[in-house]
Amino acid sequence: MDLMEGGIRVPLLAHWPQVIPGGSVTPQMAITMDWVATFLAAAGVASHPNYPLDGVSLLNLLHNPSATTTRELFWRMKHRAQRAMRAGAWKIPVAGWRRISL
Repeated sequence: MDLMEGGIRVPLLAHWPQVIPGGSVTPQMAITMDWVATFLAAAGVASHPNYPLDGVSLLNLLHNPSATTTRELFWRMKHRAQRAMRAGAWKIPVAGWRRISL
């Protein structure tokens, strides 16, 4: 429930011997929503056109851990009005942000 270091930078372990090369490591940034797109791609199923996915498939990355892509990730949580953005090695967390009405 936090967008500081412990809430965003969390390592993941995956085990799929038929796809993921043993002992492989990748610096690829990913977000929870990527797993829905990945599971659909692995099953060969398209997402429903009326419900676009928020994530991207990591299937190619699982096959080839060096096939990283550059992307920006954004988070927003009602808890403590937290927001954050991550781009490359940079992260901008904001807590207690309020919308200003003009």
